[in-house]
Amino acid sequence: MIYADTSVLVSSYLNEARTEESIGLLSLSSEPILISRLIHLEVVNAINLQVFWRKYEKYQARALILRFDLEIQQGCYVMMDDADGQVWEKAEELSSYHSAVLGNRSLDVWHVAFALCYDVNVFLTFDEKQKSLANAVGLKTNPL
Repeated sequence: MIYADTSVLVSSYLNEARTEESIGLLSLSSEPILISRLIHLEVVNAINLQVFWRKYEKYQARALILRFDLEIQQGCYVMMDDADGQVWEKAEELSSYHSAVLGNRSLDVWHVAFALCYDVNVFLTFDEKQKSLANAVGLKTNPL
């Protein structure tokens, strides 16, 4: 299973320098891409911020969010939740072992913990510190 973080997903919806690369990474899997509820919030918020920064009109942002939600409904992504708190526990453990050395932010640690808890094989990210943490705990990253 593949997990895509916010940097890859957002880039696939917006017209950015890494859009083609993100689309290529997301197309690697014949199975749905695993995402978290946190990812959903981050993608929606990142798209809405485009309106605040006057890069997109509100109707354009709304259309992108609808497309993202439709792709979830169509099975392109499977959204899982941390109902039992195991991800938070794993994130605290990863933070204790790695953050002082690698300099990871808490949400980046949480995403890697989520991927570990759901037995992800490949972790997609454009964030170098997050990638270093994912690699440190044995996850493969961005195979392109």
